[in-house]
Amino acid sequence: MRFDKIILIGSGKIAGDCLKCLLHLVEKEKLVVMETSDSSLSMLESICRQEGLAYEAAATGRNPGGSVPDKKQTEQHILNNISGFSSLIISANNRFIFTPEIIHSTGTEIINFHYALLPRYRGMNIPTWVIFNGEKQTGITWHYVNEEIDRGNIIAQKTIDIGPSTTAFDITRRGMALALEAFEEFIGELLERHLEGKKVEYPEDEPVYRSSVLPMNGMLDLQQPIKDMVRLLHSYDYRGMEVVPKLQTEYRGKRYRIEKYREKEPGGGEKIMEMRENKLRIRAEGKEILLFLKQLPS
Repeated sequence: MRFDKIILIGSGKIAGDCLKCLLHLVEKEKLVVMETSDSSLSMLESICRQEGLAYEAAATGRNPGGSVPDKKQTEQHILNNISGFSSLIISANNRFIFTPEIIHSTGTEIINFHYALLPRYRGMNIPTWVIFNGEKQTGITWHYVNEEIDRGNIIAQKTIDIGPSTTAFDITRRGMALALEAFEEFIGELLERHLEGKKVEYPEDEPVYRSSVLPMNGMLDLQQPIKDMVRLLHSYDYRGMEVVPKLQTEYRGKRYRIEKYREKEPGGGEKIMEMRENKLRIRAEGKEILLFLKQLPS
């Protein structure tokens, strides 16, 4: 193997699955694991404890998109680990943005998992945006990291079809499975020799999706067509995972948070919008949804 150290940085299932894969390929002494998201039940920590691996939970703070690693502390920890070594950094579900000092460190290569088919859809919360934008297909990408966000050469990609009932959770779950599948296909070779990856043209007008900006500013407009309401609900639906804030809506001058929703087969053709015990029933255009609401303070 051509690396002295392998540093896995990230969180969640995909990071844990990548770590399990690495344990079959890399000596434990060469592995370092850093968690970069607050978690009371950490898959990474559990695996490290079982396997006797070096583990560190990065200091994190809060922003509108959730917890993010403390930049200076995380940077210094990584630099301490890679200094004087040939190192591969694997970023999987990681919110830390690598600094130029890390990227250009001698003997260091960095690869990153991204929830989209680059070169389109750089940035955060991509399962939400591809559904909201009405895309028919998305996917996952493993790519090298450079100083531009999500613009490095592409190592591997796999596609995901988006249907009328697809939710952000569906894309996330399928994306994690495909990310591991792709990782298992290339990582053995990458550990032995450098893979150039595919260089692609990145459109200059393609937006970078920020974690603090979300479709419709997080508000469900009850006056829009019901098919658009359903699409927005699907785009925010991570099945209870705190990836994006819950949608809100306004009804008769009061603001509510949408705790959950249910799609129903309509029982008739007439248009209905009625509230009973904080359950808002909407039927129109051959569709029906039931919103479970919690009133917010004025």
